[in-house]
Amino acid sequence: MADGTWGYRTLIYMLNRIIRFQAVVELIANETAQSLRTLTAQKRKFRDAIYQNRLPLDYLLAAEGGVCGKFNFTNCCPEFVGEVIEQCAK
Repeated sequence: MADGTWGYRTLIYMLNRIIRFQAVVELIANETAQSLRTLTAQKRKFRDAIYQNRLPLDYLLAAEGGVCGKFNFTNCCPEFVGEVIEQCAK
């Protein structure tokens, strides 16, 4: 122990452990990135389906201010690609 080897934990052993740990962290990071890409794609498809349903409703209810005007919703702006359109039902 006084020679700095910490028993069986020599410098080479510790370096190998660090390399294995790095590989595990890299695998987890890659899996996380793939999961986030999948969630983003699903969110995009879900959002598109919502707007495909909402646009005909807004068209049918245009005389009453669209869906927001008909049901007196506040903060009812459609959101496209993360940017809010400033044309709320007035």
